Amino acid sequence: MASQIVTLKVLERQKARYGDLYNEHNVAISGIHTHAGPGGYLQYVVYIVTSLGFARQSFDVIVDGIEKSIVQAHENLRPGSIFVNKGEILDAGVNRSPSAYLNNPEAERSKYKYNVDKEMTLLKFVDKQWGPVGSFNWFATHGTSMSRTNSLISGDNKGLLARFMEDLVNRVDFGRC
Repeated sequence: MASQIVTLKVLERQKARYGDLYNEHNVAISGIHTHAGPGGYLQYVVYIVTSLGFARQSFDVIVDGIEKSIVQAHENLRPGSIFVNKGEILDAGVNRSPSAYLNNPEAERSKYKYNVDKEMTLLKFVDKQWGPVGSFNWFATHGTSMSRTNSLISGDNKGLLARFMEDLVNRVDFGRC
C-alpha cells in the first residue's frame, strides 16, 4: 500500500540528489493490498494499530528500497518506447461475493459485461538496444492469497507474478519473438 509519508520522504531524498528533476508531478509510488506486508510505516493511527505503532525499521527499508530503485532507473536511462495495451483476461479472478453483487441495482449491473472487471492495462517499456526491460500492469484482483497464519513478509500473488515476469524477461531473447 502506498503511503503519503513514504512518498514525501522519497521525494525529499530525490530532491537532495537530483534537484527538481523528480517531484510529485512525475513520480508515482503505488502499491497493492496485501495481508503479508510489513506494518508500521504509515502515518495514520488506524493503519498502525496492529503493528503497535510506527516502526522506523519498516519505514526506512521501504523508503531506502524505493529510493534505490529510482536511482537505478535514473542511472540506466536509455532511448526507448513505452507501449500501452488493454485486453480482457477471462480466466483470472472471480467475484468473491456474487450474491452481494446482485444487490446492486439492475441499472448499474447492466452497464457491465461481467460481475468483475476483466480488463487488464499494461505499460511495456522497450529499450531500443535491449528490447523489453520492464512493465507495469493493472488488473483488478484481490492481492491476498496468504493465510492468516502467515507471519512472513511476502509480495503475495502479485509479487510472485512480478517475479515470474522478471525471470521471463531475463531468460528470453525477445528479439527473436
